[in-house]
Amino acid sequence: MLPVTHGNDETTRHVLLYSYLLLAVTLAYGAIARAGLVYLIGVGVLDGGWLVLAHRLRRSRQVRDAMRLFHYSTGYLALAFAVAALDALL
Repeated sequence: MLPVTHGNDETTRHVLLYSYLLLAVTLAYGAIARAGLVYLIGVGVLDGGWLVLAHRLRRSRQVRDAMRLFHYSTGYLALAFAVAALDALL
């Protein structure tokens, strides 16, 4: 809905801002939950990939890059939960 009401420039700006917010929240969770290195490294790598795709989308403003980020988000979610579960087991 946001691209329809506010355009691609504003939408990609929001995507990039929320991507950095995601990084902050996942790292804050690591501190609050006293997560180990497995979680911090795993989520750090996943967040790094997310930020690369978000910056690419911000530069290009192409639907192709938006779809890449969308597809990455589904894998990200599964892998982030897997990393958190693995960290809890170790």
